[in-house]
Amino acid sequence: MTEAVRLVIWDLDDTFWTGTLSEGGISYIDAHHDIIVALAKRGIMSSICSKNDFRQVETVLVERGIREYFVFPSINWEAKSHRIAATISDMQLRPVNVMFIDDNAMNLNEVKHYIPDIQVAGPEIIGTILTDPRFVGKPDPDLTRLGRYRILERKHEDSRRSGGDNLDFLRSSQIRISFHHDVEHEMPRIHELINRTNQLNFTKNRAPENPDEFRDAMLGKLAKFDSNISYVKVADRYGSYGICGFFAIEDGQVEHFLFSCRSMNMGIEQFVWQKLGRPRIDIAGEVSSVLDDGTDIDWIAVVDDADDSDAITTHDTTICMRGACDLSVSSYYLKGKYTVFEEFAYPYRNWGIQPVVRALEIGSCISDGERNAISDRMPGMPVDRFSSHVVTQDVDVFVLSFSGEIFCDNFYSKSFGLVFPLDGPCVPYLRNRDRDYGRVKQATNMELSEAEWNFMVDDLVFHQESVSTLFERDIRSLFNRLRGKKVILCTLNEEFGSQQWVLDKFSRINAITMPLAMEHGFRIVDVRPYVRGTDDLITPDDAGGHFKRNIYMKISSDIEEHIRHWN
Repeated sequence: MTEAVRLVIWDLDDTFWTGTLSEGGISYIDAHHDIIVALAKRGIMSSICSKNDFRQVETVLVERGIREYFVFPSINWEAKSHRIAATISDMQLRPVNVMFIDDNAMNLNEVKHYIPDIQVAGPEIIGTILTDPRFVGKPDPDLTRLGRYRILERKHEDSRRSGGDNLDFLRSSQIRISFHHDVEHEMPRIHELINRTNQLNFTKNRAPENPDEFRDAMLGKLAKFDSNISYVKVADRYGSYGICGFFAIEDGQVEHFLFSCRSMNMGIEQFVWQKLGRPRIDIAGEVSSVLDDGTDIDWIAVVDDADDSDAITTHDTTICMRGACDLSVSSYYLKGKYTVFEEFAYPYRNWGIQPVVRALEIGSCISDGERNAISDRMPGMPVDRFSSHVVTQDVDVFVLSFSGEIFCDNFYSKSFGLVFPLDGPCVPYLRNRDRDYGRVKQATNMELSEAEWNFMVDDLVFHQESVSTLFERDIRSLFNRLRGKKVILCTLNEEFGSQQWVLDKFSRINAITMPLAMEHGFRIVDVRPYVRGTDDLITPDDAGGHFKRNIYMKISSDIEEHIRHWN
């Protein structure tokens, strides 16, 4: 057996000490005492499975000052196999990482029969334990791991006393978690989690074993624009469990989603997955949990830092974030703490559905019947095109950005008497009223029929009114409807980027929105002081709308600071 040992389960009589306690005499072995202390400082736990009287054993262990080094002791006269299986389960370990030491060959055979993967040995192994490569462990001079298992032990005892109602016990446990994005500061722990976690590792994707290679790879992922990477801390009324979870999501697909066994059966993994919006995840191998089990998890609170029991801050604020890339990335840092409704750009039948203010203006004045009629007749108009929490005003805070305005052209519809925003590869042909459907279809690969194209050419007229004029009128209308609400406006970068026309339009949008926002008493997150040069852009040749992740962290931090002010 070459598996690392994380737990040693000791028999007592003629194993940990010589003699039989119930028969009146034992000889305590100081060397064995020292071994258990040394193992604890390596992060390797010790437990007991002995046929003895609990009170007698307790007296000896307390007198010798070793009692606190044993966790989950099982001391009674019952058969050992089921007791050891229960200990392994309660400590959330795998049998392969457990060593059972007993002088009685029958006990060893019995346990091995019922728990085939466990490691077993006689007392002769004790003298070589500290030099055996299976017992190397990991330095833990402060006995942090022992402390956490003692917390787990107290929880199990309280759970048994609660009468077996696990949900009531969980609700009484005051579980709190926190999301942290400074991954680069916790590389060793995250590296260990990725490569050593099995039971609650949902993807089984491993990292390079070399720490430097891992760090370089992780820093590369952190630099990507559309990545959501965080670690999770866990605590409850029994104590803190430290960093128990980690996830890495790129382009909506989960690469890593894993949790330490110390948080098992607390509902943490299900809660985090739900908080993240149930991202796509390809589950690999066996996992000791089901993410989507239909449970309404109401016993976990999200706080700023789970380790800080004196400054617990729960976040029940609901936020609508409507905008483009500046908000879509900043949202990663907020939706772990808050309930966030994201209204960002998305594709529909090869059209770009942009969250522009014109869509809000339409959504505020049309009926459900008109909404369905538009969707039925107008290509590029999904039925929810004009729906928004900004229209229904059913959230606490509105965070708005208008960088998406530069992507749309506006067209007047003779059929509906409305000016519609459209974004897609066929829009330039529509502006030129090109009736050659075959050429448009081949050039754009649009998902629309010839009848749909001809309807649009006949019905839509490019709206010649100044974009700034129409935009300003729509913004005034929107801001008037939001007057008295908690609104945060995010400004746009107008100085650094490779496309001057983009920066010019961003500048015009700022010039319109900022004075109106201040006039209405809205709060402003100004990105311009954060973008000091092209080095702050995601790439030096970016047009000016995509930044490095530290900029988005600052934006989210400012948003949160405004929310705290209101709360």
